[in-house]
Amino acid sequence: MAIFGVCAFAALALERLGFRTTVALSLAFLLLGVERRGLIFSTVFAIAFAAAAFLLFDTFLRVPLPRGPFGI
Repeated sequence: MAIFGVCAFAALALERLGFRTTVALSLAFLLLGVERRGLIFSTVFAIAFAAAAFLLFDTFLRVPLPRGPFGI
């Protein structure tokens, strides 16, 4: 159920929060809440993964991704 909830959150929040913020929040929740990983590891991994995914898709592959309200 947690994965379905995260998918619903991502679908609703992607345009409002932007790609990087939505992916980082979703992954952090899954790592902290479902996988029971540490706070520092989960935070660093979620931010790094979101930034790397954005860099790959937006910069290298030229796929337009939502930026969010502050260009994030």
